[in-house]
Order: sequence, then C-alpha cells, then structure tokens
Amino acid sequence: MKMKSKSLLSYYQENQFNPVPIDLGTESAWNDHVNKRKNLYEQHLSIPLSLLRERAVLEFGCCSGENAIVLAYNGARLTLVEPNEQVLPRLQSLFQSYGFEKQIDSLQSKTIESFTSNLQYDIVIAEGFLFTLPNRDDLLHKIIDFMAIDGFTIVSFNDRYGSLIEYVKRLILWRAYQIEGIRDEKGADALSFAKRLFEVDFNKISASRPFDVWWKDTLINRFLCADFLWSYKEIFPILDSCGCVFYSSSPQWSLLDHFRWYKKIIKASERNKRILEQWHTIFPYILTGVVSNPINSEPASEEIVSTVSKFIKKISDYTSELGGNIHTINYPREIYDYLDNIEHPEIKNFNQEMKNLFEAIQTNHLETLINAYHDSKTIRRLWGTPYQYLCFTRQ
Repeated sequence: MKMKSKSLLSYYQENQFNPVPIDLGTESAWNDHVNKRKNLYEQHLSIPLSLLRERAVLEFGCCSGENAIVLAYNGARLTLVEPNEQVLPRLQSLFQSYGFEKQIDSLQSKTIESFTSNLQYDIVIAEGFLFTLPNRDDLLHKIIDFMAIDGFTIVSFNDRYGSLIEYVKRLILWRAYQIEGIRDEKGADALSFAKRLFEVDFNKISASRPFDVWWKDTLINRFLCADFLWSYKEIFPILDSCGCVFYSSSPQWSLLDHFRWYKKIIKASERNKRILEQWHTIFPYILTGVVSNPINSEPASEEIVSTVSKFIKKISDYTSELGGNIHTINYPREIYDYLDNIEHPEIKNFNQEMKNLFEAIQTNHLETLINAYHDSKTIRRLWGTPYQYLCFTRQ
C-alpha cells in the first residue's frame, strides 16, 4: 500500500476525515455521549467527574472536542492542544453552541513536541494517537512532567495483543482484495467488500462512529500496524522510571485489589510488578475479550506472548502492501495448543474457528474465504481488547 502520509495526523489531513465524528446534534445523542464518557471515567477509570469542577485539565489531541466538552460540562478548566487545524472550527462552534467556551483556558494548534507550559495539571490526557508517534516513549515522559503530584494521566493505545481479532479481520479483508485484484484499497469497490464482510457485525456493537470511518481508520490505515501497537509490558517500565504507578484501566482487567482487605496495603514499588504478573494470567481475555476463570489458569509464558507478537507482525507486514505472500502466514501451533488448554467453551470454539479460518485464507477462492468468515460465529461475535485506556498517578 503506497501512501505519502508520514504520520497519523497527516493521514487524517490528506484524506480529509475526522476519525471520531461524534454527532451531538440532538438531546438524545448528547445524553448518550455524556453517559458513555461518564461510564469510562467513573466506572472504569475510577475518577468521579464531580471532582473535576475548577480542576485544571490538559488534553493533547482533543480533535474536534466532543470528549473535552464533557469535561467542560462537569466544570473542568481546559487547556486543549490539537495540531490538526481542520477540526478547530468544529471544536469552537461546539463549545459555543453549548455555552462552554469560557471553560477553555487555552486552545493551541500545536503538537506535543512543540507544546510548552510552566503549569502542572490535575489531569493530563493523550487519547487516541500517542502510540503512533515514533518517539512515543520520550513523549510519555514529557506529558508525565505536566502532571501534578497528586494528579492523574490518562493515555489510550491500540494494544499489541488485544488487537489480534481486529488484525485477523484486517487480514481477511486484504486477502479478499488480493484474490479479487483490487489495487485501490481506498476505492468504492474496497469499501463494498469491507461492508460485505463486516458491516452486519459492526452494526451490533455500540460504536460512536459510522462503518466507513471505522474502515478507513482501522482496516486500511497503515498507522494501525505492528510498529504502532503498544502494550502494558512496554509502558510499565516507563512508568517505573518516572515514579508512576498503575491506577486504573478500561477494560478493567486488574484483580489486584479485588477481595482484599483495605488495610493490606501493597507497596507502590510492588504494584506495577504485581499487575503485570496478573496480565499474564488473564492473557486469554486480552486476546479474545472472553472472561474465563483466571484462578485456574496458568500464566501465559513469555514464549506464548512473543509468539502472538510475531504472529501479529506477520499479519501487519502482509497488510502493509497489496500483493504480499499469504503463504507465510499460518495460525501458530503454539497459540492453538495454549488456547486449547483453556477450559472455556467459547475460547475453544474461537480457537478452532481460527484454525479453520486460516486454512480458508490460504486458498485462492474468494467465496471460500467469505463463507469461512461468515461461518465463524464466535470470531464474528468477539472483538478482543484492541483499544485500552490506562490511568496512572505518581507514587
């Protein structure tokens, strides 16, 4: 796939689309959006929105402001940093229409690299893009410096392991393009194939954006490739070096404090380590989104984790260019054996369907491929855990 975009930002600008076009034009749409963001902050990330009144919030990459306006609605004082000037008129119009423009202390069309401030903020947010930047580790260090001592930082990222199912769907689509001879992955025929494969399944989830935007931002976006995936295993060493500790996540997968008496305190220096150990235990959930009993599960070995990473890298390489060699991509026996030992019927069904699906992918018959996917009832129902939120604070 030949693209001139050098960054996720330039990809959006050159293709002239907003990756999160959330319609707030009706009262029901507004209420639905507010409730979803409230659920994210309060139920998943454990940050009551009522505590944000008059608190200083710094948000990088706020896009056209649909998420930031919920913070303004709850009284936060906002510093908004958005390098894509195309979306700023929409942001300003949105805040004016709801009467929240005075909640914006500063609106700057800058990147994280160019932004400077002597202030510290109660909450720092970088949602939806940090993981795509080549110097993301350094920039994570930078945004942590803007966080107040008792503050929180929230980042989101495409998870290296939780993206497995999404990558398989991406692979199916690109294989269909290859068999059918479609060379323009952004054309009408390409979109039509994507709808034929995935639109019915997509319409069953509670998505905030239309299918064609998801297709453009996920299935054919080269910035959703292995180089731009991130994971807790990569992020936690950065947190350790900055004296920061895990606070919460979405999805909520940590069981560290569950069923524990509050007086049994885990030292901050041990917290990140213990949480990563749990991450290995709930690895089947990370891959599939299926909740199984972690108490009876063996932690995923480093070999299994590495195998999944390499498998996704192969898929990524194939979907980076039309005409790749599909015969280099097979469902790894190590992953099959690992999931086959999980005593959960849905995971077993998923595992067998993956095996069958990859046999169909190797054929040169389009209808065989499409039918194999449509017959994969468990895979079609699951989405894995591709998009993760991480909230952390200082020790």
